[in-house]
This record gives sequence, C-alpha cells and structure tokens, in this order.
Amino acid sequence: MPEEFTEEHKKHYQYAGNSNLVLPSDRSKSTRRGDRGKDAESLWGKIDSNQMGSNIRRHIPVKPGKTIDQELSKLERKHRRHTQKQRDKPSDLGYKDILAATENSSDVVYRPRTRETRVVWDMMLALGKKFVGDQTPEVLVSAVDEVLGVMKNEETRDVEKKKLVEGVFGAKVPETEFSRIMQLAKQITDYGDKEEAEDAGVDADEAGIAVVFGGSDSEDNGEGAGDEPAGFVVDDDDASSDSDSDHAVEPAQPETDEDDEHMVVGSNIAQQTTLRLDMQSVDAFWLQRQVAKHYDDPETLREKTALADQLLANSGLGAGELENELAELFDYEHFDTVQLLVTNRDVIVWSGRLARAEAEGGVEQRRMVEAQARAAGAGWVLDGDNDKANKSAEAEAAPQAGGAADVYAPQTEIDLEALAFAEGGRLMTNERWVAPPGANKTLMPGYEEIRVPAPEPLSAQDGGPRVPISTLPMWAQAAFPGVSELNAVQSRVYAAAFESDDNMLICAPTGAGKTNCAALAMLRTVGQYRDAVTGRVDLSAFKMVYVAPMKALVSEMAAAFAKRLEPLGLRVAELTGDAQLTKAQIADTQLLVTTPEKWDVVTRKGGDASYTRLVRLAIIDEIHLLHDDRGPVVEALAVRLKQSSHVRLVGLSATLPNYEDVAAFLRVPKHALFHFDARWRPCPLQMEFVGLTDAKHVRRLERMDAVCYEKARREAAKGGQVLVFVHSRKETVRTAQRLRDMAVADAATDAFVRAGSASAE
Repeated sequence: MPEEFTEEHKKHYQYAGNSNLVLPSDRSKSTRRGDRGKDAESLWGKIDSNQMGSNIRRHIPVKPGKTIDQELSKLERKHRRHTQKQRDKPSDLGYKDILAATENSSDVVYRPRTRETRVVWDMMLALGKKFVGDQTPEVLVSAVDEVLGVMKNEETRDVEKKKLVEGVFGAKVPETEFSRIMQLAKQITDYGDKEEAEDAGVDADEAGIAVVFGGSDSEDNGEGAGDEPAGFVVDDDDASSDSDSDHAVEPAQPETDEDDEHMVVGSNIAQQTTLRLDMQSVDAFWLQRQVAKHYDDPETLREKTALADQLLANSGLGAGELENELAELFDYEHFDTVQLLVTNRDVIVWSGRLARAEAEGGVEQRRMVEAQARAAGAGWVLDGDNDKANKSAEAEAAPQAGGAADVYAPQTEIDLEALAFAEGGRLMTNERWVAPPGANKTLMPGYEEIRVPAPEPLSAQDGGPRVPISTLPMWAQAAFPGVSELNAVQSRVYAAAFESDDNMLICAPTGAGKTNCAALAMLRTVGQYRDAVTGRVDLSAFKMVYVAPMKALVSEMAAAFAKRLEPLGLRVAELTGDAQLTKAQIADTQLLVTTPEKWDVVTRKGGDASYTRLVRLAIIDEIHLLHDDRGPVVEALAVRLKQSSHVRLVGLSATLPNYEDVAAFLRVPKHALFHFDARWRPCPLQMEFVGLTDAKHVRRLERMDAVCYEKARREAAKGGQVLVFVHSRKETVRTAQRLRDMAVADAATDAFVRAGSASAE
C-alpha cells in the first residue's frame, strides 16, 4: 500500500518551511532600479572611441620551460602556415585567389590593392560567372575587368552601359543584376590608382601600399576567425628592412633564407670545412654555452642541453635524421646552430666527454673515454687530425657503395619542380612545326586559319591483301557476324594479333577498326584454353581485361563484346564505380571492361587477388592518356601488368606521335608495332585549325563563337551536318544559345531548320 499524503507532508513543501534554506544574494553593492532613472545613460565625452576594447586581455597558455615570446613566435608561425595553406587552396573558380588569377593576365587592367576592394572584386566575379558560364578563370576575369571599365566610364549613360555589359557577357542582364553591378562598381575605390602612380613616375608597389596577403574567401566570411589570430597587413617598406624580416609575410616565398640549400648537411663540403671547430676549444660546457645563446630560462637551458647531448651521442641517427631532430628541438629557428652541431658532431661529443672525465674521475676515467672513442671510430678526435675530420665530412656527403647512404642532399641537385608534368596534353616538345604538304594559311580579322587538305586515299595495292573471315577457325568466325573480310588495318595486324602472343601497340585513325583488332587478340587467348576435341572452353582458367577511359565508353564496349562473345559462352561484365561486382560475379566473368582508376584500385588491394592472377590479356584503349593528367594511373597499370610474365599487353591509340617510345615502354617487339597514318582512314578528313589573335580573353571567346557560327552556317547551307564539342554541359547551353541568337540576328535560321517545322517556330 502506498503511504497516504497527509497534511503533515504538505508542510514540508510550504515556503515557510523552506525559506531558511535559501541563501539570499548580496545586494548591498547593487543599485536599485529606481535610482538609475528611466533613460539610458550616454558615454559621450566619458570614453574615447579608440579606447573601446582596450581592457581586453587574451591569456596565452605557456608550456613549462617556454617563455611568452616563444609562444607568440609559435603562434605567428602557425598563422603563416594557415594563411599560406588558405592562399594555396584552389577556389571554386579554379585558381588560388583573385590576385593570383589576375597576376599573369596581361589584358587585365584592374587589380585590387586593399582588403575591402578585394572582397568587392570577389563579389563581382561571382556575379559575372552567372552570365559568362563555365569558362576558364582568365576569361571570367577578363570579362569582369572589361565590365568594370565600362562602369567607370562617366561619359557613358546607364542605358548604353547596360548594352555594353550585355555585349561583353553575351547574354541578357536583368535590371536587378545590372543595378547590383553598378553598386559593386561604385565600391571599387582604387580603380586607376596604379595608372596615376605610373604617370607620376612612381611605382604603386613601391609607394607603400598595404597589401593583405593572408586573406581568403573563407576568412572573409568569418570561417576560422576564432581559431587563428587576425591577418597581418605588411607594408613593403617594413618588409624590406632587415630588423623585421623575420616577421614579414611574403606572398610566395618560403619561410627560410635565400641560401637555405646550403643549410643541408652534405650539400656543400667547402662550407662544412669552414664550420669545422677547433678541437681544443670544445670543453665540458661548450654545448651549454651554445644553447644559452638562444634560451635564457635556466630550466629550458638545462633541458635542451641534455636533449641535444643525447641526440649527438646517438650513433643510430644519421646526418639527416639528426638535423631534423635538432631543428625540432630548437623550434625550427636556429638553423646555424643546428648546422654547427651536426658538422662537428664527433668533436662535440668526445671532446666534451674527455673534459668531463678529466674533471671528475682523473686519468683512469679519461683512459676509459679514450678507449670508447677509438672503439667508436672517433680516434681522430683524440689525435687532433683535422684532415681526417674533413675526409669524414666528405665521406658522409658521398654515397656509400652497396647500401642506401644516409645523405640528406646529393652533390648533384635535381630540380623536381622542373620535372613535374604539369602541362599534360598541352605539352609541345617540337621546336619547329612543319605544315603538311598542301596546307595553306589564311589571315582573317581577329584570327588566322590553317587548312590541311584530306590526304589521298590508300590504294588497294598499298593496303595489301585482305584477310577473309573464313581464314579464322570455325569457332572464331562467330565473333564477326555479317563480316566477309577484314579491312586493310585489321588484315595488316592479323598475324601479330591472332597468331602470336607478343605485346602489341596499334596506332590507327578513328574508325580504322581497332576494336576488331582487340577482338582478334581476345580470340587468341580464348583459343589457348579451348579443347580442340570437345570444343569446350575452360572458363575458370583465364580472364581478360579491357581498360577504357570513360564510363560511357565502358558501357558501350561491354555491350558490344558481350554480344560478340556470347556464342563462345564467355561472360562480359562492366566494372566501374557505378557498376560493382561481387567476388562470385567476378569469378564467373571472363572479360572485365573497366576504367583505369577502378582497375588501379583493384590491383592495389593486398587482399584476395585470385582473379587478378588469372588475367592473361590486358587491352588498354586510348593509351595516349599517358600524356594526360591521368597518365600516372595508366603508367602504374602498365608497369604492374609488365611485372607478370603471363599477361599479354595490347595498347590502342588514335593519336600517338611518339609511338616508338611507348612501344619501348610496353616492351613491344618491332613486328608487333603498327602505326597507320591518315591515309588508312576509311573516310578522308580535311582539317582546319583556327588560331585566335585577340589579346583579351573575353574577346577570344566572342571571336570563337563567331567563327564557330560561320563554319556551322557554311556546312549547314550545303546540307551537311555539324557537331560542336565543348567542355561542359553549361557551355553546351551557352554555345547553343549564342549560335541561335547569331542565326536570328543574321536572318539565317532557314539554313539550320526546315521552314514550317516545330524548331523554326
């Protein structure tokens, strides 16, 4: 039974019974509400506006053994790394920041020089991107720069400005957006400052203009404002002074001295010799005196001296590792001391030990230390032989034969930045371009055009005899339904593809029949696992891989090969990021059609690789991707496949000028290397190359649209078809609208659409 709630219980919850348990607040020092009055009291005249926030104190936690200056220096270095990382971070427009985007553009007039105008410039670029479309950063910056020039022209009326802006953007600009552009243009207050300074004979960069190097888009929006100190504003006059050089934030300079390559141990033998210490000058407290030059706190001095002595005495640390440890111990600041310690490592260790042993234990203790030094190979320290010391430095700097030498920098320096393959498919290695026979060059307003006529088609005699499909075994003829004979290219590679197991490289124009060449190589592999008596194929004994560059091409090739290999009982499957396969499905598949990135992930895994060991044929389509941004992935695949002796490697390409180099890389014998020029193309191809000569990027875009329209109108008037390729979906819409507007303005819509059709309406 629950206890009944009586009147006695209620008394426990009454205020009279609990008021003595509440602690009253001390209100003796507070002002009553009525004494303050009803109106707010003004601080005008009682406090200066410049003193607002002057009493704020930020406490910086100081670690044991460190001073407040060291912590502030550490925070400053952290802020430098943070701002540099933010500056190097690519933005949505494809470049690091606005200043970097406009720095190398010769056609850009305006460059922001203050933090405020830089924010406004960012906003104008974001607004201009809506009208320019998915263009390169250079085109976007050039267009917005020209729009800003239109807005700053006070002699032009607003109506004319709007027409000019629409002409630059190539699209209609609503009134609200145009008003927004006008407002932003008015906030650009430093437009023309640099030109005025140059007219006066003064460089704007040398006139003391403050430039903010630490700002980024994320910092302007307030992201991370509480994690890092405020950004630095650096004046060129201050940055050039020697006294403030340690605190100056340079826009694209590392935080080291100009000669920091000489700070590496082993990089300069002559300099190490000049840093060699006199052995008689190192006593028991020499190391402590060196550390005391940089650290005043006794506890910090004692701790760092002990740690430095331990690091120097650790024979397991090589020169490079020792330098890294000492640099970290000295907070990455005192590199001269670090180099001095590393260069005179043995002298400091053993001379110091000898001095301490002689002071503490006398002759016997000194003899023990001398024995230890000679056992460690440092007997030259005891003998005072400086020549051996220099030879020891040279030995450390030179590679040791028969093993990996502990060398921080070799005598021959390699410029890794120069070796970086940053240009991709845009790299041009030919010093001189020679036009093909019959080519002619025409100069037009704003562009020049080079026309290359179609080559003479290959004669039947030059193409060689055709190989009839009946030449193939009966079981292999099913893979070529409706085909009576192979074409010229396929007939030329037939012997190497179907009658040999050597690696192959086929370079042929588009439409020449490279897919059938790949099918011949597949049939060769299938025939090796087919029983000649029963006709059955051992489907579990082999696998083939076809690598295509795009997912769309993977789907197309998978469907085509599945239909052709179905009569042989082979299963074809697509393996991409969108089409995953289980282990059981992979085990039941004989041909995997995949992308380079997906197959790279599959072959890198260290788990179950039973199906990868069954690969007997690997076909890499579009192997000229070695010259593209995805080249390292394709190269890694080829290297991994070459390591297996039972894998046949076949490369296919339509554009491969240095085919001999690629053939050597793939280990292709000469009889299996095939290169077919444009004469082998089934349909003759005439090429016209257009080079734009306009200086401004936005004018180049307009000129390119105009040239494209003229080419399309000319072909459409002849009754032909036109296919225009662009680099994105947004650019597809923009280009189609531009061509439509030009056709309407030129009254030439009848050349593109039939009269009375729905498209014409």
